[in-house]
Amino acid sequence: MYKTKYLRQYANFLRGFLHTETPIKAVIDCSNGTTGPVIKKLLRGNKLMNVSFINFTPDGKFPAHGPNPLNEDGTRQLHSAILENESDFGVVFDADGDRAVFLDDKGKVVNATYVLNFLAPLFNQPYIINAAEGKTPIGWLSPNLQIIESKTGHYFIKKLMREKDIEFAVERSGHYYFKDFYYADSGILAFIFFSNQVSTLRKNGTMLSEWKDSQPQYFWFRDNIKTNKQEEALFKIEKILKQKSVQFYKLDGITVSEDNFWFNVRPSNTEPVLRINMAAKTESVLKKEKAELLEILGQA
Repeated sequence: MYKTKYLRQYANFLRGFLHTETPIKAVIDCSNGTTGPVIKKLLRGNKLMNVSFINFTPDGKFPAHGPNPLNEDGTRQLHSAILENESDFGVVFDADGDRAVFLDDKGKVVNATYVLNFLAPLFNQPYIINAAEGKTPIGWLSPNLQIIESKTGHYFIKKLMREKDIEFAVERSGHYYFKDFYYADSGILAFIFFSNQVSTLRKNGTMLSEWKDSQPQYFWFRDNIKTNKQEEALFKIEKILKQKSVQFYKLDGITVSEDNFWFNVRPSNTEPVLRINMAAKTESVLKKEKAELLEILGQA
């Protein structure tokens, strides 16, 4: 009884944000987590949302794939289902539904930087991103977006959102935060706003993949390097950057930002690893800078 009551209340609350304008097709991979029953209740009776579910039933053993949508196996099934169903997009949630990873109609991942650019028109500026997402690459996509960088982690992002009354924030990991969700992150609410925007695209005769391909393109490298000596590694990077007179800042780990190149190296908050995020306007620059950084870290 109580479960049904609260599920209905939650779905009704979320439904107030869903404003699709034209019919769209989507595939939802629930990762055998908690999102399935909520979204099914949310979309009940909706004539404009043609949705297919995979891995719908909650199961803590996660039989289909791991609960982390950023892992390579996390999007493989969704990729195939989107193509098979000729869907407009797909989304895979993590186990508890606070993260979402989106795929376009060709089954290709839309990384969080592009999702920010896609959803930004729905919210007032400025927007918050974490340091691992990078203000510089977002500037390459859309120079007019007003961006504030935050340390990684929901504590820092929520705190900064409240202090500056920010409506929308994004982390590279697929966390999307909303003022109208009490400054918290919600994969389901991100899915709702994403659906609204895809519906607008389809109304204008544009596919999501076409929109993505029309955006400025750049090249990414991301990796996690296992080490119990995170601070020593960061000190080594800082020392070499100073020797080369390269400008950097230390909001969260070490960040280098140049006209055609950017990287952030930071210690994980949860694992004994260094998280590397790197972007460049050209593949050759990315290859060169990647080799130099990995050589510093002894990974070449």
